[in-house]
Amino acid sequence: MSVKPLEEAITRSIKDNNPLIIELHTLISGYANELGIDEQYVYPTKDYIFTSDLKSLTGAIFHIAV
Repeated sequence: MSVKPLEEAITRSIKDNNPLIIELHTLISGYANELGIDEQYVYPTKDYIFTSDLKSLTGAIFHIAV
């Protein structure tokens, strides 16, 4: 078996219907809202919490998000 399909299966099993991921996403979205970070920066999808692309954020938004 190739490694890539196995990695994708593991990723799906972590993200799909995982109550911890749902709770973490809710907390991050809530804090982002309190800090005034617009949804264009903190996306309202659960996949956002797995992003490694924080450098695409502007300076001030980057510092708040981090």
